[in-house]
Amino acid sequence: MPYALWRMKTKSPTLFLTFDDGPTPGVTEPILEALRDFNAKATFFCLGKQAMSHPSLMRTIRDEGHAIGNHTHSHLNGWEVSRKEYLDDILQAEEVLAGFSKLTRRLFRPPFGRSDPLHWLALRRTHQFCMWDVTGQDFLEGLDAFQVEANVVDNSTNGSIILLHDSELAAPRVLNALPEILAKLGRKGFAFDAIDLRQ
Repeated sequence: MPYALWRMKTKSPTLFLTFDDGPTPGVTEPILEALRDFNAKATFFCLGKQAMSHPSLMRTIRDEGHAIGNHTHSHLNGWEVSRKEYLDDILQAEEVLAGFSKLTRRLFRPPFGRSDPLHWLALRRTHQFCMWDVTGQDFLEGLDAFQVEANVVDNSTNGSIILLHDSELAAPRVLNALPEILAKLGRKGFAFDAIDLRQ
């Protein structure tokens, strides 16, 4: 996807943590606490159905200065559904997320990183597809927190967009890895910011 955002241009050493699939009670809160402890901002690509179920978590994400992006309403695989079904699901999420975020140009991340070119053609004027160049692979149950940490710490460079998850599936790994990621990359001189398309 050459038209997507894979990295950010920065004037100082900065990384961009992103969290997909939430908000998830019991997972999102400790992530927010870790970010708070390190004075870090992040971007949360939220599912509409999760946002609808947990509005107080959404308000906390917003009020603590993190960015919010659209991750569809029900985590559809863009390779397996029709254009209408996919776009309707994105718009359904947008209606929910509008109460928490007013982006000038809406951030969108396709679930699984998969999107049909026809979907992009339909969305390109109103949405910025946001991908990543580093993944912790915290969704893989065969990995442990140390491997997730290494995946991020060893591969992040200035402007990297880092993919993690605030989901129940990722929780055993991401909750243990995140404080170490923040500490080790912080010692390397990196700050952590939210993705802002107005920059």
